[in-house]
Amino acid sequence: MKKSLIIGVILLCMVLVFTLGCDLLAKPGSVLVGRGVTMEFTEYPSEVYEDQGFGLEIVVSNYGDQEVDGFVCISDTTSQTYMGIPSNECQPTYLPPALIQEGSVTPSQLPLLFPSSSSGMYRYLNLPKEDGIQEIYTSIAATFSYKTATIASTTICLENFNVDEPSCEKNEVIKNIKQQKMPIEVTEIEKVSYTSQDGTASISLIVHIKKMEKGDIIDPLKLQNSKQTMSPTIGFSINLAETIFKCQPLESGNKVKFMTGDETVVRCTGTKYLGDSEFINDPLIILLDYGFQVRESIPIIIRKEVIL
Repeated sequence: MKKSLIIGVILLCMVLVFTLGCDLLAKPGSVLVGRGVTMEFTEYPSEVYEDQGFGLEIVVSNYGDQEVDGFVCISDTTSQTYMGIPSNECQPTYLPPALIQEGSVTPSQLPLLFPSSSSGMYRYLNLPKEDGIQEIYTSIAATFSYKTATIASTTICLENFNVDEPSCEKNEVIKNIKQQKMPIEVTEIEKVSYTSQDGTASISLIVHIKKMEKGDIIDPLKLQNSKQTMSPTIGFSINLAETIFKCQPLESGNKVKFMTGDETVVRCTGTKYLGDSEFINDPLIILLDYGFQVRESIPIIIRKEVIL
């Protein structure tokens, strides 16, 4: 399993390097690309009466340059005693990439009707019979849970032992990182390197990772039943040609945990043989895979039918 994962990452890196070249991803200052998966309630009642049927329309938009595949689920905050929105009311949702031309973005969009046309209407029933209660305040929430990945690339410069004209910084903080504008990004990489007399370079990297978008990191294998956790995890892999890295802290399955807040770091060490080369400038590629969830909600008032 580990061998197949390594082979898959290497193949991915080769494809990226040889097909995309140096301009792997969006250039600085370009339009918002990659982030920008949005939801909007476009049809909904602000209030309903008991036993009054109603439906909802939600439009999901993808402003990114890669496809999005997941589930839109809705729920309300009232007790199931009052009926309303059933639990686990979800619809599969797929959006192709946005159309990006000459600096302008036309998002792909998908309108969703809840309930589906074959499921009738939502209704609130069994409201309390007490005389003083004429209305109940609640809210309806929609979540879009989808799986995605961040591919970050930069170059690592390493020079051989005792070269006449140094070409590389042994200690540096790399911030020139090419990647799409994604919910999670690599913000910087701290590099420390040393090359011994036999031409073997020792490399230490500290990779800084940050959640950039409002939303929650979730398990990509449980999109329909996702639950927020205090310490979510994401998949992590790193590749530099002919280099085997040991990284920590990584959990089972090469997962990185966000312990607190929206940031985490991964520390990786490895060695690379430079041979007779005075220096090398090789591409470094970091792959993050994860599930992400965005949420929107609307208020709604449920009124009891007044009988005169």
